Amino acid sequence: MLSAVLYLLLEVSAGGDVVAMAAAAPKQQCEIRMPVWCIYKDDVVIKNKPSRVPGYRSVWTMRGDYWKEHPAVILEPAGCRVGLSDEIELISIDRRYVWNEEEWNSLVVRLKSDGSCDLRMLSPPKGADPVGAAFSANLSSIQACSTADCEGQKIGAVIWPQVQNAEGWR
Repeated sequence: MLSAVLYLLLEVSAGGDVVAMAAAAPKQQCEIRMPVWCIYKDDVVIKNKPSRVPGYRSVWTMRGDYWKEHPAVILEPAGCRVGLSDEIELISIDRRYVWNEEEWNSLVVRLKSDGSCDLRMLSPPKGADPVGAAFSANLSSIQACSTADCEGQKIGAVIWPQVQNAEGWR
């Protein structure tokens, strides 16, 4: 179950009348933080283990209540543990990337212009993830950190137009 807190901002006139109202959600905080990127946990279970895939340091998996068997996966290179993000660029899309002897949808997103932090975000093929929960988690839960306080943009907000226009994606 997703939960959220909503705050109402009220502008009150000198006479005590409400003259304007706006809704604002509190700023989300990254629960899991690396120097170049972070993960918003939301309602998912996140695990990390060393990678056996050449070129990658860590494997991150995210599982939700409704998609435990088919996780979102992030393969992280060592370069993502040093410095800050200075760009968000979709490098490649592959609907048949083989990992753990299975085919996955793969997005490679560059977070450092020197190429040292190219995250590979994996989600199961549509048949294994019919509602796209793992795919959505990858796009909405990952943020690039362009400052020491991890201010930056969510990756999905930047790359979604390119992914959406890719032939045959999802």
